[in-house]
Amino acid sequence: MRKGSITCVDRHGAYNTFYYRYSVSGIQTEQEEHRLTIFASSNYSDSEFFELTAKPKDGQLKIITIVKNNDALYGAKGIPDSAIPELAMLSGKIVRSSSHKYPSEQNEYRTNDATKVWQRLENNQKATYDQATDVYTLTEISK
Repeated sequence: MRKGSITCVDRHGAYNTFYYRYSVSGIQTEQEEHRLTIFASSNYSDSEFFELTAKPKDGQLKIITIVKNNDALYGAKGIPDSAIPELAMLSGKIVRSSSHKYPSEQNEYRTNDATKVWQRLENNQKATYDQATDVYTLTEISK
């Protein structure tokens, strides 16, 4: 498990620092999962958090869930815009979205909010969109 911090820019242009734990479970098995859990305080023990979960797919990491359990603490703070590139840097893998139109697995989908995150990354030239697969892909691994 690794710990660190990220700086995020919210919808009003304010900078906020959040703290994370990065962990990988089930390495090199079908159950392998990469988790980036974001906390508002540096004690890493908040019961409220923001979390990205990703699984390996074709040599990349596919985000399978984005969870925010306190809108006041984590909503509109720009966390996924910073957390997705951080996940790529920590894992050393390109990160991609799930597909909404052409799911490759049962229960695969991408919410409208997740699509908005990926569109922002694309607009900032940090991600590309493949219309044929309906998948967004981060363009680089390092910060």
